[in-house]
Amino acid sequence: MPPPRIEDREINEREPLLAPLTENTEVQDALITGSKPIASIPDHDQREGGNEEDDEDDTPLPLGQILSLCYIRLVEPIAFFSIFAFLNQMLWEIGDIGQGETGFYSGLIESLFSITEMMLMVHWSRASDRFGRKPIMITSLLGISVATGVFGFGRKIWQLVVFRCVAGLFAGTIVTVRTMISENSTKKTQARAFSYFSVAGNMGILIGPLIGGALSEPAKQYPSIFGGVKFFEEFPFALPTICTGIFSLSSALVATILIKETLGKKVYQKFGVSMAFTCGQLALNDIAPSSQTLGTLNSIALAVTSGTRAFVPALFTVIFAYGVTHQILWGYFIWVFEVLVAVGLVIAVPFLPKEAYGRGKK
Repeated sequence: MPPPRIEDREINEREPLLAPLTENTEVQDALITGSKPIASIPDHDQREGGNEEDDEDDTPLPLGQILSLCYIRLVEPIAFFSIFAFLNQMLWEIGDIGQGETGFYSGLIESLFSITEMMLMVHWSRASDRFGRKPIMITSLLGISVATGVFGFGRKIWQLVVFRCVAGLFAGTIVTVRTMISENSTKKTQARAFSYFSVAGNMGILIGPLIGGALSEPAKQYPSIFGGVKFFEEFPFALPTICTGIFSLSSALVATILIKETLGKKVYQKFGVSMAFTCGQLALNDIAPSSQTLGTLNSIALAVTSGTRAFVPALFTVIFAYGVTHQILWGYFIWVFEVLVAVGLVIAVPFLPKEAYGRGKK
């Protein structure tokens, strides 16, 4: 049916002059009365989704979690800057280098922390995505507590280099802390949360050199307290590094007790050995050339499986007995054999036909 012509319509003073002739009745009524058309009114699902987003944005900042994370945030700058106050003196007293080389080795050792940290930062981040924020944070805190704690006991340049590199190796807490602060805040509260994060970082930069300068050579600085203590006379730079290690250890304790995991739990099994039989059957189904050959293919697979089950227990028993009798690897030779078999199976999986990957056909 053709649209009505304008001359066929009755025009009056209430007729909208710019309204299309084919306009929907609801839209025409809206233009005349000034109301909103029904189509423009958001439906219930849209309103509900908007309310959920507003509720999420209105979530209060978990101040306890943020402050605990800020306490942990102090570890990295304190561990980095605490040696600055005494490192030159420490290198000079070690006596392995000349006076002109002190500055070079001092800069090298100070930089190794950041270089190692930079190289492994991404790996710590991926590990926290895979295994969880909290376990990775605790692991890194324990590692940095040991590495910084023993730094003051170094007697050789290479020992200081190793201790500093190990400390940088475990200095991935800053990535995890930053991520957890983001996950504990919303769009409305993240500015406030990261202001605490920045304050904690600056406090660590301030506290680190103070610890190193105030506690180094305690037998000379505080003879009334530490004078005559042979330990501090033999290791004059051990006290500040021990205190730094204890602080890192306390941060690990805080992370263990107070910090809550923020990475969403995924619903999957940690071990998929039990799925190997199902996956094998699915792979056979996918690679079968036709439905007529599927039975033959399954019979071959079952025959191979039955034969393997027949001789493998006896084979492994013989290998185990041989390893124990001759004390090969203290009797644990069987485990080497099993690991090699498992690795071989893992290597073989990528060589399966592409049809066995279970992807939908395009």
